[in-house]
Amino acid sequence: MSKYIPTDNKPSGQVKPKLKVKVVMNDQEKVLNEYDAFQMISDLNIRISQSEKLLEELGLAVTGILDGMKAASSDVVIKNNPPTQQSTSPQPTTLKLPKLTKVNEAPLAGGERFYGSDGGVKIES
Repeated sequence: MSKYIPTDNKPSGQVKPKLKVKVVMNDQEKVLNEYDAFQMISDLNIRISQSEKLLEELGLAVTGILDGMKAASSDVVIKNNPPTQQSTSPQPTTLKLPKLTKVNEAPLAGGERFYGSDGGVKIES
């Protein structure tokens, strides 16, 4: 690491760059001085940090998409692994009803209101 050592023999006015380098960029030869080179390094560092941020955001987006796909496909039937039955679903049972042996012949009250019926009930066996 370099350390600045102040001196009393500073030139007055603008200092001309002392370092000049020939560089081939985009199939063209260019001459860069020390200011241009350090500016290029600074720009490159900014681009790298922006690329790292973008890559991190893409990684988070892919992780979110994969988590969503896992959640959506958790109930999909796999050949060797049938889906588990939910415990809250009703289980089928048999219903036992009493046998009807006696029929009341009197008409039902208000039967004429429903579909033009007089309320009479007929059981055929």
